[in-house]
Amino acid sequence: MSPMVIALFYRNNTIEIWIGKIITKFHMPPIMTQITYVLLAAAIVVIEEILVAYEIYKRTEKLKTYANILKEKNDDGTPKSFDNLCHKEKLALNEFYESVEDEHTSRMRLMARESATQLTYQTALILYQFVFPPLRELNYSND
Repeated sequence: MSPMVIALFYRNNTIEIWIGKIITKFHMPPIMTQITYVLLAAAIVVIEEILVAYEIYKRTEKLKTYANILKEKNDDGTPKSFDNLCHKEKLALNEFYESVEDEHTSRMRLMARESATQLTYQTALILYQFVFPPLRELNYSND
């Protein structure tokens, strides 16, 4: 239930475009894209994780091509610094660390959305119990 509620407010653009392409092939209205996304949200969470993992994999593989660069030494035997790298190598390192930041940010957003939904459920339960107190005070023993 929680992924469905979250999908009402946030949807992955890539997956939504994929679903939209399928929906348009069946000549359905565009609103069916959002409805389908919400109904399949529990399974789509796994697809989102796969997409994030794939992006990390691509960036890591790209960085592996430059892995030996940081191990190289200057002419005087000191390790190479970031300033001594060429522009292409600097861009690759920057892109990798930005992807790490993006991954952490997206995971924090996901946790915030899930915790907000949980907080809403808990608040509703507390209000319900305040208006309709539970019957735990009843004693059914034969004392």
